[in-house]
Amino acid sequence: MVLGNRVKAGLVGIFGLLALTVGTSLGLLGHDGRPTQAQACGSPVPAAMVNVEIIPWNVRYDYTRSQAELSALVQRQTWLSNAHSARGLYESEIMHRHRLVFHEEQGGWLSSNCLAVAELGVQLTYHRPTIYLAKELAWARCVAVEVRRHEEKHARVDREMMDWMRAYTEGEVTKWLSERPVQKPADIQLAKAEIDRELKAVIERAVQVFAAERNKRQLAVDTPQEYQRIEDACPNN
Repeated sequence: MVLGNRVKAGLVGIFGLLALTVGTSLGLLGHDGRPTQAQACGSPVPAAMVNVEIIPWNVRYDYTRSQAELSALVQRQTWLSNAHSARGLYESEIMHRHRLVFHEEQGGWLSSNCLAVAELGVQLTYHRPTIYLAKELAWARCVAVEVRRHEEKHARVDREMMDWMRAYTEGEVTKWLSERPVQKPADIQLAKAEIDRELKAVIERAVQVFAAERNKRQLAVDTPQEYQRIEDACPNN
């Protein structure tokens, strides 16, 4: 079973299918900390380099919660009875951060400022993905194994979805960049801040699309047939 589709904002959303982390800009300057210089405004500016990468993560296992505690966290499926008690639970939280490097040129009395994105990087990962197994399962070895296998299906869906998210995000930020011409802003720093805000909005929209697709795929794991399979596999415990 996976936690319900409650979206929270912040670094750590404790209980929810998906918690969104506001993208953090790691830097707006060149690699050495100084502004990079673009070619003159009349000259072509190289296309920005885009890199969307997945940061590896490990799934944790937690055996400290009771069935009552896990049941209290679960958003009930419509086909589950009120008497249903959660024996296992999977929880994860997607996180992202981004980095911008700019081509820029300070203008003078007779020339304009120039600003363009030179590099754009996005990192994606999950924060502390956890499989919870009810501590009452200590005596029910067969059920414990089957419930763990079930929750690991949810974890596999998340791994597949992260690959999906990387490709989708790369497409979205690349499209956004293609629609951004070289700017000639009066105030370069204000223009950088606006570009950063726009990029955050692009990534956050991608996360919303990801959330809907992930929710659909996770719900497909929690079926009456899957729950019956667990019961049939362990008739004695």
